[in-house]
Amino acid sequence: MRLVRTVAATAVGVALLAGCSNGGTANETLPSASSSAAETSESLPPLGPPDMPMPAEAREKTEAGAIAASRYFIQLTVRAYQQGDTEPVLNLSRDCEYCKDLTTGVTEDQTAGNRISGGDVTFVDPGQARLDGDNVETAFTVDQTSLSVFGPDGEEIADRAQPSFRVFTALAATWSPQLQAWLVNQVTIT
Repeated sequence: MRLVRTVAATAVGVALLAGCSNGGTANETLPSASSSAAETSESLPPLGPPDMPMPAEAREKTEAGAIAASRYFIQLTVRAYQQGDTEPVLNLSRDCEYCKDLTTGVTEDQTAGNRISGGDVTFVDPGQARLDGDNVETAFTVDQTSLSVFGPDGEEIADRAQPSFRVFTALAATWSPQLQAWLVNQVTIT
């Protein structure tokens, strides 16, 4: 992925774009931005689990929407191994090997009666996106807290524990016009 190589090789600054205005008054008959956004999000069927629905901004076909969707997806993966529910990850991905591997691992732990604790993530940077039509690449630096795995007897499985770490994460996704959402095709962690 071109974005991954670029970001990994160089530090990229975040550019903030500011709009300008000629000072004119908006047409008073136009709906406000907040009512338009509310109408759009209300017309979309919900995605994600009921306790963690996909935010409206993650359903926009923009770079900002792709970043919000990618952040949401990363948080869904954490929820998957902490709660054992991989369905939302599978529903929001297509042909994603990382997602399939995650699902297999979580299912194996569930079958064995294991429980996973920790592994929460925080985003170190705001993220970047490169939008190309219906495809997008996003990238973040993520900190993950330590993670422990407990067997059915409640005892920690020491060789499965992970210390906290910082990782560079990149996602490739494709826009689904039917769902009005980004579907993850690839997750790369370095």
